Amino acid sequence: MASTSAVRWPRVLTPAYLAYLIRRQKNPLSALHLFLTSPHLFPSYRHNSQVYTSLSSVLLSSPSLSPLLPSLLLPSFTPHSPPSPSPSPSPIETHRSRINSLNGAPGSETVSELESPPLPDSLFADVISSLPLHLSLPLFLSLPRSTCVAWTKSFHCILSKLLSNGEVATAVKLFRQFSGHSQVEIGSETLDLLIAHLVGIKRADLALDLYMEYYNLCCFPSQNTCQILVKGLVEVGMLDEAMHLLYSMMRDYNIDAIVVTCRIIIEELCVSGRAKEGELVLKKVLNKIRRRTGQVRSFLRVPIDLAGKSLEEVRETVDVALSVSGARSVAAYEVMAGDLFQEGRFQAAQKVFDEMSSKGFRPSIVMFEAKIMALCREGKMDDAIQVLEQEMRERDIAPTVTIFNLLIDGLCKSSQSMRAVGYLKTMNRWPGCKAGKETFEILIDGLCAEKRFTKAAGTLDEMVKWGHRPKNEAFLCVVHGLCEVGIRYEAVVWLEEMVAHGVVPDGTLWSSLISLVVE
Repeated sequence: MASTSAVRWPRVLTPAYLAYLIRRQKNPLSALHLFLTSPHLFPSYRHNSQVYTSLSSVLLSSPSLSPLLPSLLLPSFTPHSPPSPSPSPSPIETHRSRINSLNGAPGSETVSELESPPLPDSLFADVISSLPLHLSLPLFLSLPRSTCVAWTKSFHCILSKLLSNGEVATAVKLFRQFSGHSQVEIGSETLDLLIAHLVGIKRADLALDLYMEYYNLCCFPSQNTCQILVKGLVEVGMLDEAMHLLYSMMRDYNIDAIVVTCRIIIEELCVSGRAKEGELVLKKVLNKIRRRTGQVRSFLRVPIDLAGKSLEEVRETVDVALSVSGARSVAAYEVMAGDLFQEGRFQAAQKVFDEMSSKGFRPSIVMFEAKIMALCREGKMDDAIQVLEQEMRERDIAPTVTIFNLLIDGLCKSSQSMRAVGYLKTMNRWPGCKAGKETFEILIDGLCAEKRFTKAAGTLDEMVKWGHRPKNEAFLCVVHGLCEVGIRYEAVVWLEEMVAHGVVPDGTLWSSLISLVVE
């Protein structure tokens, strides 16, 4: 572990310089040591929000040290016991006593005695979203005693975490408790979160009741929330309510938001034997387009007949009608193509591409991301590569980090990790398209899955050189693999690097190393 003697301290310490030193540390425990030591070495120095942000980003990468963050951010924080308590000391107690011994301070002198600066809501939101629920919930409940002046982002994070963990009763209690606080702004984002959860648990009826609260709060529901609610109503068979909601969207929203939402309603009406009502919905949408644009297209004069047709024929008729007469912007084409790719209907999605080009619109990068994602999901890697190397090049569209991540992930899942290594090199040659931590982690996992541990070690070394901190599992997998193939020297080197990053080897790793040395 690095000590204060290994750091080149300035004559006058500034928070910006300390934040820089913290980010440079390989070992999160070393970064925490610097954080606690600096106020004792420089009595007039005080931490600011920049230092706390840098420290939190480092400690969150360490599962053993991340439970310390609530106590560092809020001196008065009192954690609840985890769901399955053990008689052994908690990580907070172990690391706090170790840090106090490093500082040469008595056990009673802790960071809680230092002055806490005003901390931003975004910092607490990041910490709450990363910590387990038994730590994040007490942290949020302690915010009234903090220097944070607004908790809206933190409130949404803890509410989302409670709902995702099935703690609906606690989420409702928290909503009632903090809805009247001036520091928490209850608006469309909060209701969007609750409606999405209710639709996910098949309670679209309650979500529809909650939808009425938007107007009581003088806010407006987002387009995405309306689409989620319409789909939820269709899934539970509430077609009449879905139709009424669609008509209200036609009154309040841009017509581009309607062309996709009406598809699922029309298809479900035809499946339920209500094709005439489906025709009526489609005609109302197209007539709305005619009134908005002031143009009467030839397609509108052709009678629309959906009765007696199969589901595929209905889909083709609706897609043609909406793509020819409905879509009036790139955003509408993006949503239509994204839905078609998600359903695996590549031919229909390609027709949307062609229709878009014939109208003079240029396909966006979002549409190509959806196309490559769908092709990778179906295992059509050659077609996905052709989209990147040929189709995007012909349209003069530069790839992004997301495009390469999708392609590399698809190649690794298709057991073509060595081919993915080549695209890592291609990616780094593109200006403004450098590989990030997620890219390296995807590639290392793919190489280890194919037992190419030597290449995985080389990729891990490149990741460290780029300044990214690998996850603990990456170190363990690479060292285990090197022991498995009998490469003793590199296994020991990566063990030392692993310890330098503050990762504690487990018992199985020591067994693998011992068996390698004994052999």
